Amino acid sequence: MVADLKSGNLEDMARIVDDTVKPELKTASKDGSIAGLREDIEAVKSAGREAADAEAEKSSQDKA
Repeated sequence: MVADLKSGNLEDMARIVDDTVKPELKTASKDGSIAGLREDIEAVKSAGREAADAEAEKSSQDKA
C-alpha cells in the first residue's frame, strides 16, 4: 500500500482499503461502532485526495 501511495497509484490503494475496510464495517455495524470507522474512512479518502493533488502539482511543476 505504501508503494502504491508513493507511486501515485491511488486506485489500487483505494481498492485495498475497500477490501480491508468493508468486512470491518459489517462487523462494526453489528457492534454499533460504525461511526468511528466512518470517520477513519473519510480521513483515508481525504489523505488520498491530498496525496493525488500534491502528486499532480509536483508533476505539473516538473514539466514546467
